[in-house]
Amino acid sequence: MFCGANPCGVYMEGKMFKEMGVDWNKYRDIFPDRYHKPSVFDRVFRRLVSRRTCESSRKIRVLDIGGGLYGNLFSSFWDYYLLDPGVSATDGNTFQVSWNEATGIEYDFIRMRGSIAYLSDEELRVVSSMLKPETVLAFNTFRHFGDPIKIRRYSSNSGRGKEIVEADLKNGIVKHTLDPEGVEGVYVSQFYIRTVEEYFDILDPNRDCCVVQGWKPPNSVWVTMGRGHHVSDLGL
Repeated sequence: MFCGANPCGVYMEGKMFKEMGVDWNKYRDIFPDRYHKPSVFDRVFRRLVSRRTCESSRKIRVLDIGGGLYGNLFSSFWDYYLLDPGVSATDGNTFQVSWNEATGIEYDFIRMRGSIAYLSDEELRVVSSMLKPETVLAFNTFRHFGDPIKIRRYSSNSGRGKEIVEADLKNGIVKHTLDPEGVEGVYVSQFYIRTVEEYFDILDPNRDCCVVQGWKPPNSVWVTMGRGHHVSDLGL
């Protein structure tokens, strides 16, 4: 965001705070720890990959979109590709790829934990083009968005703070603000509001994917989908 000669700011509780962009290399230090702790989504994905690994005579290829520096949980069993322009991966087991590079590879799995809402419609259509007959796509998202403004306390690896979520329902955009204690500024990012059905419309417009979905209260949905599969093939 360009704000002219003066630094960007946000007015909160009678004070002006410096508005800072997120350094995604420091995601785990900045964001609430519930965003990256092991979840139902991780258990479902691990089960899927483990089953395919046992059945395959080669190393499984996994593309992680938006997984950050720590998305790779057990890469010794995978060829692990990271598509995340916001970070610089240094792990020797990680192949970091751009959007152009990623489209030239056939994957067994495409994983998007907590990242699908950050992708534009155009980027989602690129992901759709990667869904080959044996590819399984797994992502999680909101079951429904709920109130347009949410404020709650959070804890992260570096401390505590306040999280503010403001939804512009008309334009389908969410402004996400983290106000950490002891920091003279707030971290601001934004993402898109979509329903699960809208993701299906973009990722699978012809409705030829097998889809399995489930949720853990109160509001988290995981979705697994793939072409050329039956529900029973996914092992869920």
